Amino acid sequence: MHRICEVNFELSLTASATTVSLAPQPSGTATTTTVSTVTLITGSTRRVTFLIPGTINVSTPTVFRVSVTGTTGAGTHFNTVSGFTASLTMNPPPGISSLNPVGAGFGQTIPVTIAGAYTTFVQGATTARFGPDVSVGGAAIGSYGPVTVKSPTSAIAQLTISPNANPGKVTVDVRTGTQQASLANAFSILPTPLVMSNDPDFTIVLFPDTQGEVTYNHPVWESMPDWVAANGVSQNIQAVIGEGDVVQNHTVPEFAEGALGWNVVDTAGIPYLVGIGNHDYDDGLYTNVPTGNRSATLFNTYFGVNRYSGKSWFGGSYNNSAENSWIKFDAGLQKLLVLTLEFFPRSEVLNWAQGVVTANPGRAVIVQTHGYLNNNGTRTLHTDPYGPDFYALNLDNDGQQMWDNFIKLNPNIFLVTSGHQICQPTSAYSEAHGNAGNLVHQLFVDHQCETNGGNGYMALLKFRPSLGRIDVTTYSAYLNAYDSTGVYTLQYDH
Repeated sequence: MHRICEVNFELSLTASATTVSLAPQPSGTATTTTVSTVTLITGSTRRVTFLIPGTINVSTPTVFRVSVTGTTGAGTHFNTVSGFTASLTMNPPPGISSLNPVGAGFGQTIPVTIAGAYTTFVQGATTARFGPDVSVGGAAIGSYGPVTVKSPTSAIAQLTISPNANPGKVTVDVRTGTQQASLANAFSILPTPLVMSNDPDFTIVLFPDTQGEVTYNHPVWESMPDWVAANGVSQNIQAVIGEGDVVQNHTVPEFAEGALGWNVVDTAGIPYLVGIGNHDYDDGLYTNVPTGNRSATLFNTYFGVNRYSGKSWFGGSYNNSAENSWIKFDAGLQKLLVLTLEFFPRSEVLNWAQGVVTANPGRAVIVQTHGYLNNNGTRTLHTDPYGPDFYALNLDNDGQQMWDNFIKLNPNIFLVTSGHQICQPTSAYSEAHGNAGNLVHQLFVDHQCETNGGNGYMALLKFRPSLGRIDVTTYSAYLNAYDSTGVYTLQYDH
């Protein structure tokens, strides 16, 4: 079979007076071939088009030295052989070069563009399969189904992912008659139960840095858990998450006051998780001269794993210490997991967290950690104000490293929440896409610089499965008022 190739030369050539030879490298017999055309491209550059003869037949990429000899239009003989090589593959097998998008979640229906390589897609004859848990073009789940062909190398497959699919990567196969094109581990079934459904709305409440309220303004602090307990049913509150910095000065009376409020949530029977902030460590991270000491004795005295003993929704902790813990709960068809991580976590903690996420592939994951996002929506770096280096945590993971080493690697992580960064603005939002193409929401909330240590503002995340979105508002029970700057709409779509 003959194929056409092209090379460019800065010479005045004619096709009839030019010859091309192809010599396989590092050794082998050269083959001479015919020059079809010589075309002027620009200036003095000519494009030499030649046929690769059918006598050359290699099944793997093989390097050939391309030699061009002949006579120029001016009658000058030339011979170019120095170092010019090309990699040629005769009769390459058909394949799939790319997909867009590269993943979808449970229950989703989406179009996927298939880009073929050396394929001959034909409308009505080409079919595709995306693993055992996907319907293509309305065909039975797991079977080959019809696609819409746009060109011999482009087609669109309409996919419906089973709500009960197994998460992970699947091989994509495309058939046209006897021609088979495949791409292994090419499409991700994203293990997130956040799908459109008729489930009722439900709420997750975030308590931002409460240190000023717990330490100096007890009525303001107590209005927060009291509101949660009073509205648990009407707001369908499924979980409460503390973002860390429970206290300001790390004293027993402060921790006792903080625990008093969290006990109200506990008594209401609502799952919750109290994150740790730099002010909650014993001595090394909250002073003006941080030492990097992660001792958290007082925090674990009041908010240790014993607090969660017997709770069916409590998943576990790292080294039996509550700074790194997780909970799980279901809200109708929505299956969620909340993971709280220590302040700028150590790498061994991220390894533990990876194990938790890997062991729960069917749950959509919220990661809560005290320091992650700056109040301008960028991830906190080591040298940023109040970044890890300020606290002598130079060897641990900043916000960007958390993203690179953990968050973006897991397609079932859909939300990261944090506080820590002080004053204006009091909230920020940004989004990014993980390695599987999954959408990750990043939310920062911290009101500690406001009057009364925060005025009791809480972030209310209302999940709306029937609309496929999460409505974020910021509300103070103490003021009975909303903060209009803390309003966001987060889409379920991955």
